[in-house]
Amino acid sequence: MSKRGTYIAYIVLGISIFVLGLTSQALATAPVAQISSVTSGHLESSDRVILSKRETPFAHSPHDILTNTVQASIASIAEDLRPIDCAIDACVALTFDDGPDRIHTPALLDVLKKHKAHASFFLIGNKIAGREEIVRRIAAEGHDIGNHSWAHPNMTKLTAAQIDAEFNQTQVAIANTGVPAPRMFRPPYGKQNALVASRIPVPRILWNVDPHDWAAHTPEQITADVLKNVRNGSIVVMHDTYDITGESRAIEALSKSYKLVTVSKLLSIKPGDRNQYFSR
Repeated sequence: MSKRGTYIAYIVLGISIFVLGLTSQALATAPVAQISSVTSGHLESSDRVILSKRETPFAHSPHDILTNTVQASIASIAEDLRPIDCAIDACVALTFDDGPDRIHTPALLDVLKKHKAHASFFLIGNKIAGREEIVRRIAAEGHDIGNHSWAHPNMTKLTAAQIDAEFNQTQVAIANTGVPAPRMFRPPYGKQNALVASRIPVPRILWNVDPHDWAAHTPEQITADVLKNVRNGSIVVMHDTYDITGESRAIEALSKSYKLVTVSKLLSIKPGDRNQYFSR
């Protein structure tokens, strides 16, 4: 959560507690005032029954309902304020390849924001020109940005110099948008060999859940495939270049059982790491 979001949450929490206190006091004193205005010696039998009921709080009074609602809100806010710890929490990293896309990437960012989820976007270098604002938005909203090569070739078919060019050109293009240069790389198609591993100076991020969104026929198919195969610590690969991916309910469904975090958060990646990862 951003600092601004944290401040707002604290303000809402304080207001909720204040309102609860005022309402509790008002509801607690109202019956007493009504009772004190009645002379006990002149009560009719029916009045005594009503008075008796007023003296005994009933199970679902407005006060009880309000109290439960506010307490639930406070608990929700407190949970949002608590830092995510993937050593304790069940975490999954969603990753999206082949952007930035003018239409699908912003739409996907909207969905992630709605569900308070974070993800990792592996960008293709030659798609960045003219879409710099999208790259900046990805970073500003707390998502990872990774390097996915300049032109999406099969890296195992390239020379050392060509591998270097694919990686370095993309690093520069992303950094030129005003965001930090990526500290992760995903080889196109997941293809790599010893030469690729030796030339890439950052961790290579693969995956262990692939719903094949590029070939899926329905959004429901993507969601079902993800839910069937995901587990705590999974890295899920999808693409922010298809309507069907954004239309799936995978993010909504996963957010009910997992903390959706960036790859760097899931793996606690440190500077100098050059390993490859398929999951945590």
